[in-house]
Amino acid sequence: MDFLVELFRNLLQHPDWTMSQVCTDSYGKTLKQWHGWLASSSFSLAMKLAPDRKKFTEVISGSGDIIQQCCQCHFRES
Repeated sequence: MDFLVELFRNLLQHPDWTMSQVCTDSYGKTLKQWHGWLASSSFSLAMKLAPDRKKFTEVISGSGDIIQQCCQCHFRES
């Protein structure tokens, strides 16, 4: 939960940051202390795949239909 709070705080306070910067800073302030080398390295790798701010905002605001498409695809395969 702390990670999400920090993530949204960073989005509001740093409109010039990329999503990768927002997530990396949030991770460093909240979860990194609890993760070992492997988890931290995995997080760094995942940040290379982070969406841009605009796409992230569309998805969480519900204006994008990506979540619905993913759910439909997943449930068809199950």
